[in-house]
Amino acid sequence: MVVSVFSIVAPHLRAQDVTVTPFDWVSRDAPEQMPALRRALQPAFPRDLRNTPDFGWAALELFVDEKGKFIGGRREATLPAYHDAVEQELSGIKFEPGRRAGQPVITQVRCAVIFNPASAALNTPEATPRLLEARPFTDPTRRGQPNGPALEARTIWAIVSLDEQGKPWR
Repeated sequence: MVVSVFSIVAPHLRAQDVTVTPFDWVSRDAPEQMPALRRALQPAFPRDLRNTPDFGWAALELFVDEKGKFIGGRREATLPAYHDAVEQELSGIKFEPGRRAGQPVITQVRCAVIFNPASAALNTPEATPRLLEARPFTDPTRRGQPNGPALEARTIWAIVSLDEQGKPWR
């Protein structure tokens, strides 16, 4: 069971952008070397959402074969346009394969793609919230329950306090 956690604040980042989070392992028995992209994922911000005031995200869980070929996985997004932008970017993407004991192996990784609108511009009184982090993770409360889909359309919202430098604090 995988859900997502999000942080909403206004940091020093440019507006109307797309950010791809680093890959994480899905399995606890993961190989020691993560697959690496041969070129960065750079989905385009959907043209038909350029005027939206809302941020969005897509969560990806990807399988990469021992030759570095993307062979499938699961993708969930807050809006179909974000899903489509990610799907278009994934077509033809290549990886250096993950490795176990120096040998290439099939791997399963996950990441998130964050879409922030132009209205999340900095230093304006009418700025909308900005999504900083979206990280798929395993819900520990679901441990021991039958496995459902790898990514579930479920969001857990968390209130996070940040200091002046944007670092979490209690």
